[in-house]
Amino acid sequence: MVGTEVCHLDSLFVSEFFGPVPKGAGSKKFRNKKGIQMLQSFRTYQLAKSFYNACQGLHLKAPMRDQFERAVLSVVLNLAEGSGKPTINDRRKFYSIALGSLRETQAILDLLSEAELYKQSDQLGASLYRLIQSPVAGPDTRLPVCLIP
Repeated sequence: MVGTEVCHLDSLFVSEFFGPVPKGAGSKKFRNKKGIQMLQSFRTYQLAKSFYNACQGLHLKAPMRDQFERAVLSVVLNLAEGSGKPTINDRRKFYSIALGSLRETQAILDLLSEAELYKQSDQLGASLYRLIQSPVAGPDTRLPVCLIP
């Protein structure tokens, strides 16, 4: 039976596949910068951020406002958290939670007859749905997996 383990690759092997290893690649500052760069190129995350910002001007009564704010923020945060997960199934789980939160926001927008924001949320929903159905389920920045006999 064959198991899988993440390889502990030296810089020479990594550089053969991914190019030269940047100076300071193991540092926390470098990892944070790479995470931020990955989110900046993550289209669905950027759509969610735009939607979140567009919703900030919405005036709602207290109970609905609290629920709406939690749900719209949950969309953005679950996309960010899911993008950092190591497996496809883990990423899909977080992206599915984000889609559920988006549906919550859409229900409130529907109750308020906010057609323009609803249209924007629908575009985000389509992107989220495609992301969940994707065979790679979003950005994958992991190193290759080695098969160990």
